[in-house]
Amino acid sequence: MSSIALNPIRFAYDTEGIKKCYENAVKLSSKHGMCRIGTYVLFNYDETPQQFFNRLEFSIRLNKRYDVQITSFPMKFVPFKHRDRSHVSELWNKRWLRGLQCILLATRGQVSPKPDFFHAAFGQDYHEFAKIVSMPEHYIIWREKHRCHEAADWEKLFMNLTREQRSKLLDILIDGRVTKERIAQIADKKLKSILEHYINEHELAK
Repeated sequence: MSSIALNPIRFAYDTEGIKKCYENAVKLSSKHGMCRIGTYVLFNYDETPQQFFNRLEFSIRLNKRYDVQITSFPMKFVPFKHRDRSHVSELWNKRWLRGLQCILLATRGQVSPKPDFFHAAFGQDYHEFAKIVSMPEHYIIWREKHRCHEAADWEKLFMNLTREQRSKLLDILIDGRVTKERIAQIADKKLKSILEHYINEHELAK
């Protein structure tokens, strides 16, 4: 394969079950001078968001280990018979899928092989990834614009939430658009404060 015009070579890393096989393929490609690699990475299927993040991060580590450049392309699973892309796996949720879509909108659908760019977009670890995909949409897409002001305020509020409050926040976000009327129904003051950041997020994200 290294003797033909194939640049980049393309792989798929859709499940952690093929981790060793995937690494062997990357190693073999590097050995024969095929150092530009495009990897399709499935999500919204039968693995958790954390397993998805782990697969993305593993490719970043392989770049350094084998001196290659792997650009990952996350691909959302949709059942063949579905006529739209609204399917949500039991292991994912609608809010996090939308958050991931916002990250990919900002990165033009690609995951950079450069560690600094990857961690800036997806987080230093899974816990930060979970925080990023929970952010208001416009904060995700326009991260640099909002970093020093609104997003910093949101992050401070988010980090002060308990696990139970974060779960409640996610339930509210999954339920639909946040409105002033919906916030007025919330008794928890911390939740009310952070929910203010989500009003009109869809319009602001355009």
